[in-house]
Amino acid sequence: MRLLITNKKDDQEFVKEFDTFTDCKHWITNHLDLSKGWQVQDITPASKVLAKTKRVYKIRGSHRDERKIKGLLGFDPDIHSGMAGKGAFCAKLTDAEKQLLIDNGFKVNKKPVR
Repeated sequence: MRLLITNKKDDQEFVKEFDTFTDCKHWITNHLDLSKGWQVQDITPASKVLAKTKRVYKIRGSHRDERKIKGLLGFDPDIHSGMAGKGAFCAKLTDAEKQLLIDNGFKVNKKPVR
């Protein structure tokens, strides 16, 4: 996430990329004068936030394909076999993960299930 770090004492500001607010807090503690009362504001573009959002997509395949997907992604994408119907299953994926599966030959619905 992209954060704007400012103070009101001398109008200093920094724009930094952090994975979490905790990382930002540690950076402020280690690099800035704490007496200035720093404020943090998230200025991440909406498109980046949306790209990290996980949505449920229907994927055509069997339980063997579920194992292939887990190996391809490197983690269990919260797969649900029961709610998709016969010959398919559902998984929570980001847009990038969805595209990775499509690039590797999986048939994934264009629109999320929910």
